[in-house]
Order: sequence, then C-alpha cells, then structure tokens
Amino acid sequence: MVLTMTETRSGASLESVSPGTPKVVSGSGTAWSRYPFLRVATLVVTGALLVLAAWNLTVLVPHMVGLKAAIGVDFNLYMSAADRWLTGGSFYLERQLEGRYEIRAGDILHPPTVLWLLVPFRFLPSILWWAIPTVVIAWATWRVRPAWWSWPVLAFILWYPRTQTMYLFGNPGIWMIAALAAATRWRSASSLVLIKPSLGPLALFGARHRNWWIALGTLGLASLLFSGLWLDFAKVATNSDVGIAYSLQDLPPTLAPLIAWLARTRTDPRAPAAGKIGSGRAGGIPG
Repeated sequence: MVLTMTETRSGASLESVSPGTPKVVSGSGTAWSRYPFLRVATLVVTGALLVLAAWNLTVLVPHMVGLKAAIGVDFNLYMSAADRWLTGGSFYLERQLEGRYEIRAGDILHPPTVLWLLVPFRFLPSILWWAIPTVVIAWATWRVRPAWWSWPVLAFILWYPRTQTMYLFGNPGIWMIAALAAATRWRSASSLVLIKPSLGPLALFGARHRNWWIALGTLGLASLLFSGLWLDFAKVATNSDVGIAYSLQDLPPTLAPLIAWLARTRTDPRAPAAGKIGSGRAGGIPG
C-alpha cells in the first residue's frame, strides 16, 4: 500500500493507493471547472484542428493514391536498402559515398543501427510497421490522460502536415515517436531515439535512470556488429549538405508524447521517480 498526498479545498489529505494503480493528479481541473469560457474555447479550437486534420487527409490520401508509389514510399525505400545489404550490397547509395552531394529522395541518412529495426520487417507483415507505433503512441497517451490545456496542442500536431506525411510515407521517424511514447512508462526506451542522431537530444529524456544507461550500453554493443558500415555512415554524413535545420520539421510530432506526459493527469506508482536513478516508484510514502 502507498500513501499519497491529495489536495482538497479544505487542505491536504492522505489517501491510499494500491501498488500498480494509476492515480489522478489534481491541479489543471480547477481552471477547467471555474471558467466555462476556457472549456468552450478549448473544445472549439481542438475540434476545429481535428476537422482540419481530417480534411487534410481527405485531400492528401487521394493525391498520394494517384501517384501510386507515394504511400509507403519511405518504408519501401528503407526496405530496398535493407535488401541490398542482406544480399551483400551497400546499405547507402554509391553517390552518397563518392563525394559531396545534395540531399534528395532516395538517400539513406540513418546510421546502420536502423537495420535492427528494418531487417525484421523483411519477414513481418508490412502493416505492422504502422500498427505497432500507432498502438504504442495511443496507449501512452491514454495512460497519462493529458490535461485539457494540451488538447489544442496535440490536435495541432495531428493537423501539422509533416505528422501526416511521416505516417503516410512510413518514415522511420514514427518509430522515434513511439520510442518516446514508451519512454513515458519505461525511461530506457528513449535511448532508441539515437537511431536518428539528429533527434539525439530527445533521447536524454530517460538519462537520469539506471535502466536508460543499460539500454544505451546494449545499443552500443549492438552497433558494433556494423563496424564497417559506420565508416560508410561517416562518409554519408560528412559528404551531405544536410544542415542542423533538416530535422526541425520532425520535432512537433516527435515531441507529442512528451507534451502529453507533461500534461499528464494520471501517474503510475510503478513508473521511475524523477531524479532518482534506479528508483521504481513515483511519489507517495511507502507504508
């Protein structure tokens, strides 16, 4: 049994919470109940953005279907690169290795560790490439019950064009979003964001916890299996004209799980406590 502090209008009180049972975090609900105009404004803005997001899809999807190869283009691109590597070819394109080049469609910009993600999908149903991260992100969002003030922000991210194209193209970036979503429960999962180095700072989300360092070490050991490819990746990175702003377009969708977590109205006693390496509980007084 865990005793937790709960604020009420008359002051603070203790309540018991069974281990493993999520608890409600009070605070944001006060303004929601006190100011009706905030409820109306929040619902209107959120609803409008969701309608716009749906409208974008009704325009974008038929257009991509007309292009035939557009839907899943990034997924197919990376699967082709994985096939080349599995059959003894180069994971990266020759023009990326030969000298200075401008980024264009078809270029592989991820480090070789992404092969740990790609190769299994040569044998798994393709639909799982989209289904798994979608389920993880939806579960993580439902689990934390983000507060009302975050609804318009999250709805904006759904409307944001890059979010939609990342999913429709099957860009590996959707797995980085899922990694951060999983990290709101298991901090070690954020280390997987390093598969896309340009988003590397976000991987530090779980760095205050011991399991994150264990996961980082495991990822490092797994990277050693691609020692030769790392030399190629170094050439690809130094030869490209990619700048620091290249992945900025991916930030809004990638940050979505962290925004939902910051706006959480529920916490899980089993989640790691902030600021304590290796801690197994968040908040509360053991009893």
